[in-house]
Amino acid sequence: MSVKMSVWFACANTPKKEITTRVTDALAMFRMQEYTTAKPTKLSGGQQQRAHSPRPCQPPQLLLLDEPLSALAANLRKECSPS
Repeated sequence: MSVKMSVWFACANTPKKEITTRVTDALAMFRMQEYTTAKPTKLSGGQQQRAHSPRPCQPPQLLLLDEPLSALAANLRKECSPS
């Protein structure tokens, strides 16, 4: 399964009109657009983590993270963390 399909699969309960937009936005936020057709096993460790981070397509009411942003590069951590 490619990176794009992995994120797409997580959006199964999302209206079909919104799936493409949400997948594109999620991949752009984690700067994974150029890896959409890559298999996660072919990516580096950091890229694999970034590929699996945008999987939640529904906006959560509460999001609990076990330090996943601390492993991201500093510039991505700054962009992805809530203000």
